[in-house]
Amino acid sequence: MLGILLGIDTGLIQLIPGEDPVQVIEGPCFEIIDYQNQIAIGAAKEAGVWVYKNESWSQCWEGNPSSARIGPDGTLWVGTFDTRLYFSNDQGNTWNEMSGLQNVIKHRQISTPPNHKMPYITGVIFPKQGEIIGIAGGGAWHTRDKGENWLQRSDGLDKILYKIQEHPENSDILFASTESGFYKSDDSGFSWMHPNMGIGERSCTDFEVFPSKPDALLLVNQEQTDENFYSIYRSPNGGVTWTKINLGNNNIWERRPVITRLWNTSDTGFASVDGNIWASHDSGKNWISLATGLPKTYAITAAL
Repeated sequence: MLGILLGIDTGLIQLIPGEDPVQVIEGPCFEIIDYQNQIAIGAAKEAGVWVYKNESWSQCWEGNPSSARIGPDGTLWVGTFDTRLYFSNDQGNTWNEMSGLQNVIKHRQISTPPNHKMPYITGVIFPKQGEIIGIAGGGAWHTRDKGENWLQRSDGLDKILYKIQEHPENSDILFASTESGFYKSDDSGFSWMHPNMGIGERSCTDFEVFPSKPDALLLVNQEQTDENFYSIYRSPNGGVTWTKINLGNNNIWERRPVITRLWNTSDTGFASVDGNIWASHDSGKNWISLATGLPKTYAITAAL
Protein backbone atom coordinates (compact mmCIF):
# COMPACT_ATOMS: atom_id res chain seq x y z
CA MET A 1 0.00 0.00 0.00
CA LEU A 2 1.39 3.38 -1.02
CA GLY A 3 -0.84 5.35 1.30
CA ILE A 4 -0.78 9.14 0.91
CA LEU A 5 2.06 10.59 -1.16
CA LEU A 6 3.21 14.14 -0.48
CA GLY A 7 5.54 16.19 -2.65
CA ILE A 8 7.76 18.45 -0.54
CA ASP A 9 10.76 20.75 -1.02
CA THR A 10 13.25 17.93 -0.55
CA GLY A 11 11.57 14.95 -2.19
CA LEU A 12 8.60 12.65 -1.68
CA ILE A 13 6.97 11.51 1.56
CA GLN A 14 4.83 8.39 2.05
CA LEU A 15 2.25 8.51 4.84
CA ILE A 16 0.30 5.47 5.98
CA PRO A 17 -2.54 6.61 8.29
CA GLY A 18 -1.61 5.84 11.88
CA GLU A 19 2.12 5.51 11.12
CA ASP A 20 5.04 7.96 10.99
CA PRO A 21 5.76 9.48 7.56
CA VAL A 22 8.63 7.98 5.55
CA GLN A 23 10.66 9.88 2.97
CA VAL A 24 10.83 7.57 -0.06
CA ILE A 25 12.73 9.95 -2.37
CA GLU A 26 15.28 12.53 -1.26
CA GLY A 27 16.23 15.26 -3.68
CA PRO A 28 14.26 17.79 -5.72
CA CYS A 29 10.93 19.44 -5.00
CA PHE A 30 8.05 17.28 -6.26
CA GLU A 31 5.15 19.39 -7.53
CA ILE A 32 3.24 16.72 -9.48
CA ILE A 33 2.13 13.23 -8.37
CA ASP A 34 -0.28 10.79 -10.01
CA TYR A 35 -1.40 7.22 -9.29
CA GLN A 36 -3.38 4.55 -11.09
CA ASN A 37 -3.66 0.81 -10.62
CA GLN A 38 -0.42 0.01 -8.75
CA ILE A 39 1.68 2.56 -10.67
CA ALA A 40 2.64 6.04 -9.43
CA ILE A 41 4.68 8.85 -10.95
CA GLY A 42 6.19 11.97 -9.44
CA ALA A 43 7.61 14.95 -11.33
CA ALA A 44 10.09 17.62 -10.27
CA LYS A 45 10.93 20.73 -12.29
CA GLU A 46 14.37 20.77 -13.95
CA ALA A 47 14.98 17.24 -12.68
CA GLY A 48 12.65 14.73 -14.27
CA VAL A 49 10.08 12.04 -13.52
CA TRP A 50 10.18 9.07 -11.14
CA VAL A 51 8.00 5.98 -11.42
CA TYR A 52 6.83 3.57 -8.72
CA LYS A 53 6.52 -0.02 -9.93
CA ASN A 54 7.37 -3.41 -8.48
CA GLU A 55 7.24 -1.79 -5.02
CA SER A 56 10.15 0.61 -5.61
CA TRP A 57 10.86 4.11 -6.99
CA SER A 58 13.30 4.90 -9.80
CA GLN A 59 13.90 7.83 -12.10
CA CYS A 60 12.54 7.07 -15.57
CA TRP A 61 12.89 10.38 -17.44
CA GLU A 62 15.21 13.40 -17.21
CA GLY A 63 14.18 16.89 -18.20
CA ASN A 64 11.99 19.81 -17.12
CA PRO A 65 8.42 18.48 -16.70
CA SER A 66 5.43 20.81 -16.53
CA SER A 67 2.90 17.97 -16.26
CA ALA A 68 2.80 14.21 -15.73
CA ARG A 69 -0.03 11.73 -15.77
CA ILE A 70 -0.86 8.03 -16.06
CA GLY A 71 -3.41 7.34 -18.79
CA PRO A 72 -6.32 4.91 -18.35
CA ASP A 73 -4.41 2.25 -20.32
CA GLY A 74 -1.27 2.66 -18.17
CA THR A 75 0.60 4.90 -20.62
CA LEU A 76 2.83 7.48 -18.92
CA TRP A 77 2.58 11.04 -20.23
CA VAL A 78 5.03 13.88 -19.56
CA GLY A 79 4.60 17.47 -20.78
CA THR A 80 7.42 19.99 -20.68
CA PHE A 81 8.02 23.72 -20.30
CA ASP A 82 9.27 23.89 -23.91
CA THR A 83 5.86 22.65 -25.15
CA ARG A 84 6.75 19.04 -25.89
CA LEU A 85 4.82 15.94 -24.94
CA TYR A 86 6.32 12.48 -24.39
CA PHE A 87 4.67 9.14 -23.72
CA SER A 88 5.83 5.71 -22.62
CA ASN A 89 3.96 2.45 -23.17
CA ASP A 90 6.35 0.36 -21.07
CA GLN A 91 6.20 2.08 -17.66
CA GLY A 92 9.02 4.51 -18.40
CA ASN A 93 11.63 2.23 -19.97
CA THR A 94 11.39 3.98 -23.37
CA TRP A 95 9.81 7.25 -24.48
CA ASN A 96 8.39 8.70 -27.70
CA GLU A 97 7.58 12.33 -28.52
CA MET A 98 4.07 13.25 -29.66
CA SER A 99 4.48 14.43 -33.26
CA GLY A 100 3.13 17.65 -34.71
CA LEU A 101 2.79 19.62 -31.50
CA GLN A 102 5.61 22.00 -32.39
CA ASN A 103 3.75 22.94 -35.57
CA VAL A 104 0.78 24.00 -33.47
CA ILE A 105 3.01 26.27 -31.38
CA LYS A 106 4.73 27.72 -34.45
CA HIS A 107 1.79 28.33 -36.76
CA ARG A 108 -1.22 28.92 -34.48
CA GLN A 109 -2.05 31.88 -32.26
CA ILE A 110 -0.44 30.69 -29.05
CA SER A 111 0.47 33.32 -26.44
CA THR A 112 3.09 33.18 -23.69
CA PRO A 113 1.66 32.94 -20.16
CA PRO A 114 2.68 35.59 -17.61
CA ASN A 115 6.06 34.95 -15.92
CA HIS A 116 7.02 32.25 -18.44
CA LYS A 117 9.37 32.25 -21.43
CA MET A 118 7.01 30.29 -23.68
CA PRO A 119 3.77 28.27 -23.64
CA TYR A 120 3.95 24.95 -21.81
CA ILE A 121 2.02 21.70 -21.49
CA THR A 122 -0.38 21.67 -18.54
CA GLY A 123 -1.82 18.19 -19.02
CA VAL A 124 -3.30 15.52 -21.25
CA ILE A 125 -6.78 14.02 -20.99
CA PHE A 126 -8.56 11.17 -22.69
CA PRO A 127 -11.91 11.69 -24.42
CA LYS A 128 -13.62 8.82 -26.23
CA GLN A 129 -11.23 9.23 -29.17
CA GLY A 130 -7.63 10.47 -29.14
CA GLU A 131 -6.14 12.87 -26.65
CA ILE A 132 -6.76 16.47 -25.65
CA ILE A 133 -3.70 18.49 -24.68
CA GLY A 134 -3.83 21.51 -22.39
CA ILE A 135 -1.43 24.33 -23.28
CA ALA A 136 -0.88 27.30 -20.97
CA GLY A 137 -1.34 30.19 -23.39
CA GLY A 138 -3.03 28.07 -26.03
CA GLY A 139 -6.07 26.43 -24.46
CA ALA A 140 -7.12 22.87 -25.36
CA TRP A 141 -6.12 20.96 -28.52
CA HIS A 142 -7.42 17.60 -29.74
CA THR A 143 -5.68 14.95 -31.83
CA ARG A 144 -7.10 11.61 -33.03
CA ASP A 145 -3.94 10.40 -34.79
CA LYS A 146 -1.15 10.72 -32.21
CA GLY A 147 -0.32 14.30 -33.17
CA GLU A 148 -0.37 14.28 -36.96
CA ASN A 149 -3.38 16.63 -36.99
CA TRP A 150 -4.72 18.99 -34.35
CA LEU A 151 -8.00 20.85 -33.78
CA GLN A 152 -8.47 23.55 -31.18
CA ARG A 153 -11.19 22.90 -28.59
CA SER A 154 -11.20 26.17 -26.67
CA ASP A 155 -14.49 27.89 -27.58
CA GLY A 156 -15.32 29.91 -24.47
CA LEU A 157 -12.24 28.70 -22.54
CA ASP A 158 -9.59 30.95 -21.01
CA LYS A 159 -6.35 30.08 -22.82
CA ILE A 160 -4.23 30.62 -19.69
CA LEU A 161 -4.91 27.03 -18.71
CA TYR A 162 -3.54 25.41 -15.53
CA LYS A 163 -5.20 22.00 -15.35
CA ILE A 164 -7.48 19.96 -17.58
CA GLN A 165 -9.23 16.70 -16.70
CA GLU A 166 -11.98 14.43 -17.95
CA HIS A 167 -14.85 13.20 -15.81
CA PRO A 168 -13.94 9.89 -14.08
CA GLU A 169 -17.00 8.12 -15.53
CA ASN A 170 -18.09 10.16 -18.57
CA SER A 171 -15.32 11.30 -20.91
CA ASP A 172 -17.67 13.69 -22.74
CA ILE A 173 -17.54 15.92 -19.65
CA LEU A 174 -14.33 17.92 -19.23
CA PHE A 175 -13.13 20.35 -16.58
CA ALA A 176 -10.43 23.02 -16.56
CA SER A 177 -8.84 25.48 -14.15
CA THR A 178 -7.56 28.75 -15.59
CA GLU A 179 -6.36 32.25 -14.79
CA SER A 180 -9.99 33.45 -14.73
CA GLY A 181 -11.44 30.52 -12.81
CA PHE A 182 -13.18 27.20 -13.37
CA TYR A 183 -14.61 25.91 -16.67
CA LYS A 184 -16.70 22.91 -17.70
CA SER A 185 -17.56 21.28 -21.04
CA ASP A 186 -20.36 18.77 -21.63
CA ASP A 187 -19.43 18.05 -25.27
CA SER A 188 -15.80 16.84 -25.19
CA GLY A 189 -14.41 20.37 -25.29
CA PHE A 190 -16.24 21.75 -28.34
CA SER A 191 -17.73 24.44 -26.08
CA TRP A 192 -16.98 25.56 -22.54
CA MET A 193 -19.09 27.05 -19.75
CA HIS A 194 -17.77 29.28 -16.96
CA PRO A 195 -19.81 28.58 -13.79
CA ASN A 196 -18.66 31.10 -11.20
CA MET A 197 -21.52 31.64 -8.75
CA GLY A 198 -19.83 31.85 -5.36
CA ILE A 199 -16.22 31.75 -6.60
CA GLY A 200 -15.87 34.79 -8.85
CA GLU A 201 -13.35 34.95 -11.66
CA ARG A 202 -10.04 34.73 -9.82
CA SER A 203 -7.35 32.18 -10.61
CA CYS A 204 -8.31 28.54 -9.97
CA THR A 205 -5.23 26.38 -9.46
CA ASP A 206 -6.55 22.88 -8.81
CA PHE A 207 -9.77 20.86 -8.64
CA GLU A 208 -11.08 17.34 -8.03
CA VAL A 209 -14.21 15.58 -9.26
CA PHE A 210 -16.24 13.18 -7.10
CA PRO A 211 -18.54 11.29 -9.49
CA SER A 212 -22.14 11.15 -8.31
CA LYS A 213 -25.57 12.32 -9.45
CA PRO A 214 -25.01 15.23 -9.41
CA ASP A 215 -21.21 15.38 -9.23
CA ALA A 216 -19.49 16.98 -6.26
CA LEU A 217 -16.48 19.18 -7.02
CA LEU A 218 -13.66 20.68 -4.99
CA LEU A 219 -11.38 23.46 -6.18
CA VAL A 220 -8.58 25.63 -4.87
CA ASN A 221 -9.28 29.27 -5.69
CA GLN A 222 -7.52 32.56 -5.12
CA GLU A 223 -9.56 34.94 -3.02
CA GLN A 224 -10.72 38.25 -4.50
CA THR A 225 -8.45 40.28 -2.25
CA ASP A 226 -5.20 42.15 -2.78
CA GLU A 227 -3.32 39.56 -0.68
CA ASN A 228 -4.20 36.71 -3.09
CA PHE A 229 -4.86 34.24 -0.28
CA TYR A 230 -6.34 30.82 -1.15
CA SER A 231 -9.52 28.99 -0.20
CA ILE A 232 -11.09 25.60 -0.98
CA TYR A 233 -14.58 25.64 -2.44
CA ARG A 234 -17.10 22.84 -2.87
CA SER A 235 -19.94 22.43 -5.32
CA PRO A 236 -22.62 19.79 -4.59
CA ASN A 237 -24.23 20.19 -8.01
CA GLY A 238 -21.59 19.79 -10.69
CA GLY A 239 -20.31 23.36 -10.54
CA VAL A 240 -23.58 25.32 -10.60
CA THR A 241 -23.00 26.88 -7.16
CA TRP A 242 -20.03 26.97 -4.79
CA THR A 243 -19.46 27.44 -1.06
CA LYS A 244 -16.24 27.82 0.91
CA ILE A 245 -15.27 24.90 3.16
CA ASN A 246 -13.56 24.94 6.55
CA LEU A 247 -10.63 22.81 7.64
CA GLY A 248 -10.68 23.07 11.39
CA ASN A 249 -11.29 26.74 12.13
CA ASN A 250 -9.77 28.07 8.91
CA ASN A 251 -11.11 28.68 5.42
CA ILE A 252 -8.45 31.00 4.00
CA TRP A 253 -4.70 30.42 3.76
CA GLU A 254 -1.63 32.31 2.64
CA ARG A 255 -0.12 29.10 1.21
CA ARG A 256 -1.88 27.22 -1.56
CA PRO A 257 -3.70 24.07 -0.38
CA VAL A 258 -3.40 20.84 -2.38
CA ILE A 259 -6.26 18.39 -2.81
CA THR A 260 -6.81 14.90 -4.20
CA ARG A 261 -9.47 12.22 -4.58
CA LEU A 262 -8.63 8.72 -3.43
CA TRP A 263 -8.02 6.70 -6.56
CA ASN A 264 -10.94 4.56 -7.75
CA THR A 265 -13.42 5.88 -5.18
CA SER A 266 -16.32 8.31 -5.48
CA ASP A 267 -16.45 9.91 -2.05
CA THR A 268 -13.04 9.98 -0.29
CA GLY A 269 -10.72 12.96 -0.59
CA PHE A 270 -7.73 14.55 1.11
CA ALA A 271 -6.46 18.10 1.54
CA SER A 272 -3.11 19.37 2.80
CA VAL A 273 -2.21 22.89 3.91
CA ASP A 274 0.11 24.44 6.49
CA GLY A 275 1.57 21.07 7.52
CA ASN A 276 -1.79 19.42 8.14
CA ILE A 277 -3.67 16.69 6.28
CA TRP A 278 -7.45 16.44 6.34
CA ALA A 279 -9.67 13.62 5.10
CA SER A 280 -13.28 13.55 3.90
CA HIS A 281 -15.46 10.48 3.36
CA ASP A 282 -18.47 12.33 1.95
CA SER A 283 -17.10 14.05 -1.18
CA GLY A 284 -15.70 17.03 0.71
CA LYS A 285 -18.73 17.96 2.79
CA ASN A 286 -17.18 17.14 6.18
CA TRP A 287 -13.50 16.85 7.14
CA ILE A 288 -11.46 15.26 9.92
CA SER A 289 -7.82 15.91 10.86
CA LEU A 290 -5.54 13.07 9.81
CA ALA A 291 -1.97 14.28 10.46
CA THR A 292 -0.13 17.40 11.63
CA GLY A 293 3.42 18.75 11.74
CA LEU A 294 4.30 17.87 8.13
CA PRO A 295 6.51 19.91 5.78
CA LYS A 296 5.04 22.31 3.24
CA THR A 297 3.28 20.23 0.59
CA TYR A 298 3.24 20.99 -3.15
CA ALA A 299 1.37 17.89 -4.40
CA ILE A 300 -0.69 15.05 -3.00
CA THR A 301 -2.20 11.78 -4.16
CA ALA A 302 -3.60 8.78 -2.33
CA ALA A 303 -3.74 5.02 -2.90
CA LEU A 304 -5.07 3.22 0.16
